[in-house]
Amino acid sequence: MSSSEYPDLLEECTPRDDVLDGTLQEEQFAAKLSTVVHNPENAAPVYRDPGPFFDMTYPTEGLRTLLSNLAGRFLATTDYNSGAYTSSILCLDTRFGGGKTHDLIAAYHLAENPSAIDDLGHYLLEADDDLATSYQAAAAEGLDVATGVFIGTKADSKDARHSNSDPNAPNTRTMWGELAYQLYGLDGYEVLKDYDQDRDAPGEGKLSELFARYDQPALILIDEIADYMNKAAGTPVGDKTLADQTLSFVMALLEAAAETDNVTVVYSIADTAFGEQADMVRDGVREHIEEVNEIGRRQHKTVTPTDENEIGQVLQHRLFTDVPDGAAREAAEAYFQFYDQGDRQYPQKATDASYVDVLAREYPFHPSLIDALTDKIDTIPRFQRTRDALRLLARSVYYLWNHQPDSYERHWMRIYDLTVADDDPGGGIQTILRERLFDFVDLGPAVTADLYVEDGTAHAQLEDRKWTENGLPPLGTHLTTTILWHSLAYGEQAVGLTHADLNLALGHPHLSFDDYDAALSALSGDDMDVACYYFTLLQVQN
Repeated sequence: MSSSEYPDLLEECTPRDDVLDGTLQEEQFAAKLSTVVHNPENAAPVYRDPGPFFDMTYPTEGLRTLLSNLAGRFLATTDYNSGAYTSSILCLDTRFGGGKTHDLIAAYHLAENPSAIDDLGHYLLEADDDLATSYQAAAAEGLDVATGVFIGTKADSKDARHSNSDPNAPNTRTMWGELAYQLYGLDGYEVLKDYDQDRDAPGEGKLSELFARYDQPALILIDEIADYMNKAAGTPVGDKTLADQTLSFVMALLEAAAETDNVTVVYSIADTAFGEQADMVRDGVREHIEEVNEIGRRQHKTVTPTDENEIGQVLQHRLFTDVPDGAAREAAEAYFQFYDQGDRQYPQKATDASYVDVLAREYPFHPSLIDALTDKIDTIPRFQRTRDALRLLARSVYYLWNHQPDSYERHWMRIYDLTVADDDPGGGIQTILRERLFDFVDLGPAVTADLYVEDGTAHAQLEDRKWTENGLPPLGTHLTTTILWHSLAYGEQAVGLTHADLNLALGHPHLSFDDYDAALSALSGDDMDVACYYFTLLQVQN
């Protein structure tokens, strides 16, 4: 039962069925724009079909901004009021968060099948309900948006074709040839055929001529341009390369789109660091990408798909069908009072008045859990902030709801809910750790020795017995699991966690900090005044 002061998480919140029964498939974490557009029969229904896709989508400010701009642009060729949306170039900048692919798929569905989106106004900016109604009405009356989608990982320097199932598709060789065909069919391709076959970029004038032939609005989506540029840099075209020609085309395309009402370009700002593949980037490509990025940031509207403050809400929306606002606010206020009036040290942010709103916004996830995923674990190169966080949290929700504790009341999802006891080889948390994270921070042997083994003889499990035999939670596992995830960081974020951080991650009004201290002392034998804990340095004892 919930106390009047602290809502019971397991009673108040309702996970989605596929999360609760553990059937959320791996393919549903990996949205692929190319599959949705060019091979929809192979796409997961949650991405392929607009209805389920938008039902699972949290309307971030970036998504609303993108879709409002697009709806307004699509209406510019009609008699309907298109509002004040005139941006012909929209750049998705994901340097500070994820959500790029999700937003590109949303843009594609908005253009291709707006009638299938229930309550479209919910996904546009506030006060744009009339815009949503007008766009869906125009679509019902025959407004047809031409779409062209170019994905750098799908094409290479010799073959730009995106669909292998289209018997009419020409053997396109360039970005401009492929986009012309996707937008306007063989007639459109004929306009740029010679440019495509010669790998000679058309100028702004030729592109404007192409666009002027058609009255319908057009949406061009370009993604993974850095990958394509890197491949194109190895293909000579006269005394230049295909990458040089592609850069010229992109610049001409942006200029041509800016001069017409019926063409809108959405492209993703490329990662100029190229991650782990930095040594594979060909000469000159980095400069090309930086130039494309700078054009977008300087001249056109930049959209951040998911702000850092929205990540918890995105995850909450996908994993739960019901998270009551009243319970969120009640838990937030009660826990802020617990932090503010307690005698333990917490990070400064936890005792600032604004932390109440943070707690309410992130509920049912404790903010310390979201922070660990986005600030520390996200530094590991193979970890994808939104996608992999969703995988981990889906499993943690599944495991908690199917292994509900009877020794204490749960108020939040905590970082120790990312339990390695979920060792399902088909995709459990321990599998995710070993396959995606331990390549960079190898703590596998430490997990086996100190945290969890099936026979219950890991050091934390032995410590747990002292507490569970007395009707308390497994405090040793709470501690070591928390320290484990804070040890999974790369570079300057690999600093462990302070005792104040540990207090925030574990603090519960019905559990004693003295008991946690005793368990930590038994596990580590360290001085309690030590500044930070690292899982690799934790000296556990039998």
